[in-house]
Amino acid sequence: HILTGLRIHGLPDKVEQFSNGDFRVVDFKTGKKIAHDVNDKDSMIQGALYAYIVMNGKNKLNNYGKKKINVSEFVFRYPRMERTVSSLDDNHTTQEYLDYLDEVLKRIAESFKTGNFAKSDKCDSCYFKSVCGGKK
Repeated sequence: HILTGLRIHGLPDKVEQFSNGDFRVVDFKTGKKIAHDVNDKDSMIQGALYAYIVMNGKNKLNNYGKKKINVSEFVFRYPRMERTVSSLDDNHTTQEYLDYLDEVLKRIAESFKTGNFAKSDKCDSCYFKSVCGGKK
């Protein structure tokens, strides 16, 4: 991440290009339950992360960091249910989720710097609980 120095990795399932040159990042979900809600920014953060990586990482789409590209939408597609959850709807924009991702990454970087990690109800299932001390 440019502002925090955090190294971010991830690979979206698919990237589609619109006729105007913008891109859509697609993440296919195989679950039987819709886990993403446009009104819950935390549930949408994976899509924002993939959008950020596509725009700012070094990849073929942006000529390995030499070309500015825009991801104007990210979606979670649930083929089993024939449903799609999009970052674009009547009340939200992709940029709104990217701004939220930026805030979250800044908080994470600060936590690594200070050693103070916020605890949550998700700590028990977190793969990284050994880093921060674990439980709520």
